[in-house]
Formats: sequence, C-alpha cells, structure tokens
Amino acid sequence: MDNIEKLYEVIKKKDDVEIKDVIKDIIIIDGAIVEESSYEYKNDVYEKILKEYQKELHELMYHKIKSIVDFKVDEFIDSDIKSINTKLGNLKNMLIRIAGIKLYTDKKIECLLKELNNSEEVEKIFLEIDSILVEHIK
Repeated sequence: MDNIEKLYEVIKKKDDVEIKDVIKDIIIIDGAIVEESSYEYKNDVYEKILKEYQKELHELMYHKIKSIVDFKVDEFIDSDIKSINTKLGNLKNMLIRIAGIKLYTDKKIECLLKELNNSEEVEKIFLEIDSILVEHIK
C-alpha cells in the first residue's frame, strides 16, 4: 500500500469538521469511478469537484500534475471511460492531500508547498508530502 492509500485510510477515520466535505467528495469520486457506463456522469463529477476545490488545487500546483497525467492519458489510454477514470483518480489523490494538509500543518510541509511553484519535480515533492502526512497523522 503506498502512502496516499495509507493517508486515505487514516483520514477516513478522522472525525474532523474541517475535512468532512473533502471525504464526502472523495467518496463521490470513488462512486463515479466504479460507475461503468456513463462518461457524462463521470465528467460532470470531475468538473464539479474541480471547480469546487479550484483554490486549493491551484495552491497545490495541480495544473502541473494534471498536465503530466493528461500527457500520459493521451499517449497510453485509448478509451474515454479509462481516461476520465484516470483523471478522477488523480483528482481523488489531490483531495486526499488537501485533507491531510488540513489536519497537519508543519513548517516542513509549508516549505515543500512553496517548492511546488518552482519545481519540475512535483511528483517527487508530492511523494515526500504524502510520506510526512502518513508519518504524522495518526
């Protein structure tokens, strides 16, 4: 189990008002991913949640991760359903990080978040953030 999955397991168990809505939206994403046939439904969920968390996603430099994922989707995935599921999964990971960051604020996390603006290695930075969050949120 990787750190983002471990973090999700931890935050699901938290009874914190600040992250309840994020958890609900993650569950909605999970439901959309398992929905088998409706691309439109999946895309509507994706667009709605993307808009709802626009500010937080911008602060986490989501557009950099999104561009990496979009490139990989365009190159390797030939189905619209698989494509939107991949994008939903990526958005889910970002929401998990948003919830984790709300639960744990630390100077190290703040420094790493600042690095996102100037780094081409955003995936590596997110792995480090995930690791810190898993280690400290119990």
